[in-house]
Amino acid sequence: MGTDYDRFRNPEKRRIYKHRYNKWYKQTHTEDREKVRERTKRLRARHKMMAIKFLGGKCEKCGYEKNCAALVFHHPDNVKKEPVNSVMGCKWEHIKEAIRYCNLLCANCHRELHHPELDMDNVKNEIKQEKLNQTVQFVLKTLGIL
Repeated sequence: MGTDYDRFRNPEKRRIYKHRYNKWYKQTHTEDREKVRERTKRLRARHKMMAIKFLGGKCEKCGYEKNCAALVFHHPDNVKKEPVNSVMGCKWEHIKEAIRYCNLLCANCHRELHHPELDMDNVKNEIKQEKLNQTVQFVLKTLGIL
């Protein structure tokens, strides 16, 4: 006499049962997944707005405040870093703890902060130096010194 547990003991029956269950679950829960995805997206957007307001609502360096998608959270180097994007779906208390030491910067100021070597003055000087080196090498090759 078979029991419900037989389908779990026999690997072939377990595989068939699991396949049928997964197929049924996907058919019946597709709408639920879309609703959860949309709800999570709205929650993350609301939490980001709250976090931006909590940190002053504008870029600390230049004062930009036009579009919240262009505002990012910067962790100073000496602070324990917890990825802010990963906690936006969590409770507000957890988000506040994660952003407490962050600076609110616009995307441009954030990139300038992380890549000071790409400042246009530095780049122009490097290009001039490179052109000068190429010219000197060309002259030396023409004169037969190289």
